[in-house]
Amino acid sequence: MMSRKKNKPKYISYSKLKQYFDDFRLSIRLVSFEVRKSNVGTAIGLLWVVLQPMLFLGTYYFLFVIILEVQYDGPGGSIGHLISMFSGLIPWLFFNNSLSRGINTLTIYSQLIKSINFPVYILPFVNIAQSMIELSLNLILILVLSLSVGVLSWSIFILIPVTLIFSIFLISLTSILACYNVMLPDLSRIIPTLLRIGIYITPVLYAPSSLPSKIKFIAYFNPISYFITPFRYAFLNDEFACIFGIEGDLIICSLLSIITCVIAYMHRSYFKKVVIDYL
Repeated sequence: MMSRKKNKPKYISYSKLKQYFDDFRLSIRLVSFEVRKSNVGTAIGLLWVVLQPMLFLGTYYFLFVIILEVQYDGPGGSIGHLISMFSGLIPWLFFNNSLSRGINTLTIYSQLIKSINFPVYILPFVNIAQSMIELSLNLILILVLSLSVGVLSWSIFILIPVTLIFSIFLISLTSILACYNVMLPDLSRIIPTLLRIGIYITPVLYAPSSLPSKIKFIAYFNPISYFITPFRYAFLNDEFACIFGIEGDLIICSLLSIITCVIAYMHRSYFKKVVIDYL
């Protein structure tokens, strides 16, 4: 009677672990390099990360609240309106900056990819890590503002899962678009244009509940809406900030993230076979 061969458990070898560790250290160096490069020659450095959304916020607040007198039905009065706009603008800038930089990562690092055994898979992570630093600084700013007016509650902890979900979505999305941008460079011109339009058709400067019923479909069919609304809910703890309630919005953005991640995973072989030839 033949004995059955038992499958031995597979372990990660020491060389593989060392490779992952080296790739992690390389990622840290690249993030540090990109952050320094983006602020080289400026007088205030990383403070631009905070100053940029403040300038945006001041402009939009003056236009929408003071000039157009847009109504606000959420908590906190005029300060709550400011927090509502700020908590929508911060994740939008995270999305905008990640996408704008991410689609060009393969072309920027094309020489490294072609000349050495470069771990291409780390590039989307480097891009999102850079944007995450900017997001963290801005979240600290809005946390201080919310704390000063006493609107913080337990809902603030929603920031942890939604930031993780949003990051996974952006890593997957930018890795896909970066591949197609190599073959179709027009994408690097189309995407910024779409982003400029997107800030107005996404509930960034307003809550979905403030939209007239005739055009609410704009928020419902815009996938980025479901990543923005949990950030607003985290600071204001009110269902007016959501589309289908906080549970529904979190489920939808999680599903969007999973679907995008699966598509990106399926693109691995396509990148190796086709995209690399265009670099």
